[in-house]
Amino acid sequence: MQTEDDFPPVFAAPGIEGHFTRDGYVVLPFFNEEEVAACKKLYFDTMPEPPADFFTTGFLPDGEPRRKVKEGLERLIAPHVAALMPTYSTCVRHFIVKRGRPDAGPLHLHQDFNFVDQSIQRAVHVWIALADVDERNGCLTVLPGSHKLGLHISAMGLNATPYDPYCQVFEDDCKVAVPMKAGEALFFDERTLHGSCPNTSLDVRVAMGAVFLPHGVKQRLYVTDAVEPGLLDILEVESETLLDYSAVMRPPYPEGFQKIGTVEYTAKPLSPEVVQSLRRVPAAVPAASLRATRRFVARLFGRQ
Repeated sequence: MQTEDDFPPVFAAPGIEGHFTRDGYVVLPFFNEEEVAACKKLYFDTMPEPPADFFTTGFLPDGEPRRKVKEGLERLIAPHVAALMPTYSTCVRHFIVKRGRPDAGPLHLHQDFNFVDQSIQRAVHVWIALADVDERNGCLTVLPGSHKLGLHISAMGLNATPYDPYCQVFEDDCKVAVPMKAGEALFFDERTLHGSCPNTSLDVRVAMGAVFLPHGVKQRLYVTDAVEPGLLDILEVESETLLDYSAVMRPPYPEGFQKIGTVEYTAKPLSPEVVQSLRRVPAAVPAASLRATRRFVARLFGRQ
């Protein structure tokens, strides 16, 4: 198993890579105003009204709307990904939507599904704001450093986590909110715990999400056994378009999903000492360093 220092770098710029490796996330300028507008038009042309308070186009069945979203977003993000992360490719592209409601609740800290064997590879997820977001209208929350807590396998189905006994502590004492401007992107390690604040505004909050894998690495998916929750099927995903993330897959698996093995996995709770070390973790990116990083990316994309 590789240690954190053994993984090949994700980002071309050493300064960005340093922040990402240390904290498990980094916020960078990404889309310009025209690209933000193009993303929003693509969303509203495809999905004029979200069917639920929280919705992602990853919940759509295979068909023209889902393909239109994936292809349209790929055209917009591909040049940026090639410059920022030259050894990574995109495997998932979708919109993430929260309706506004005065009594809305938060999306609590969680870990997304594993898309790689985390003992040897790093997957990177991104959340791109398409409007200014803060704690009032659904900005993201993160637990800095949580990518170093271990190699939990986040699977489809009833999959207990090492964090379950400490959820309230993490929510109350450890997480930080990440306000962002329209066009900014929050890149986070697949293992990083994250959530979002309630959207108590009157507006629908639309963001864009994507997942990046190292070149040549096939997307994986882990599925809990229906009878033995400690046994996980390992699938290689040949056609992500066919995957409906709102439903648990069960064998026999459809075409496009190849079972390549099984693994026994039972989550072990974190020690109280580790939990204590995470309390009130600062945002960690010094303002001066972050400004310098953003200037670098602005020059990289020709905006300065």
